[in-house]
Amino acid sequence: MQPIVGIHPVLSALQAGSREVHRILVQRGRGGAALERILEAARERGIPVRLQPKQALDRASGGQNHQGVVALAQPLPVATEEQVLADAENPGLFLVIDRIEDPRNLGAVVRTAAAAGVHGVFFPDRGSAGLTPAAIKTAAGGMDRVPLVQVGNVPSLLSRLSKRGIWVVGLDSGGENLWGGFDWSLPVALVVGGEGKGLRRLARTRCDALVGIPMPGGGDSLNLSVAAALAIYEVIRCRQAE
Repeated sequence: MQPIVGIHPVLSALQAGSREVHRILVQRGRGGAALERILEAARERGIPVRLQPKQALDRASGGQNHQGVVALAQPLPVATEEQVLADAENPGLFLVIDRIEDPRNLGAVVRTAAAAGVHGVFFPDRGSAGLTPAAIKTAAGGMDRVPLVQVGNVPSLLSRLSKRGIWVVGLDSGGENLWGGFDWSLPVALVVGGEGKGLRRLARTRCDALVGIPMPGGGDSLNLSVAAALAIYEVIRCRQAE
């Protein structure tokens, strides 16, 4: 079973209903309106609730800040590439993570993607941060609301997306265009690189376009999750304007 840690992630998982929650551990003496909502949702779904000492929740959460509640659930469902592409509305908006090391960055990116209605998030199944409890907690329920796809080879994925008529656009500080010059009404897969080094060479060469985020105040780059959030919402802004 996989722990879901913290009030908002647990409540979001219950509301999404995308995976089975086996039981919920609540710290003795804890209360509050948010916790009451969790207890109510658990009663509606027939999910057992166990009152436990803080030490038990510390162990179940792996030492994370659990805010007095931990749910034990089935692992996150991972979608297939074909399923995500077939279910996406037109024009599609996808996010591809070339490589990411910090699970909290992965969680932050997925949280933004879920809030923005991105149709799918693709990330490597090796050599990258995975769906750890820390990533799930940082995503604050986002991983239960956006399709996640693990892929064996990111450059190969980018080639397949391009052949399907999806514009593969890499975020790169050395991009030949600022993002205001791209037609975001097209089906798009945004590609973001890892912390520090950005896009790897092979991923960069498979992009149809490289786009830089304007930084009039100076600096070489932005935090990975910040750059992804800005790009996602620029796509949404341009599409809504049309």
